[in-house]
Amino acid sequence: MAGSLFFNLPLPLAVIGHEGGTLLVVLNGLRLLADPIRSAGRQQG
Repeated sequence: MAGSLFFNLPLPLAVIGHEGGTLLVVLNGLRLLADPIRSAGRQQG
């Protein structure tokens, strides 16, 4: 939404950019959950 206000982007492009960022955050979180080093630490402790 800020891109629409400050960079003169059309609103649909600003929304797509925002949702793309959200998707990256979710995928990074899933990657951390599947990390084998973290999984091994949980099994030992």
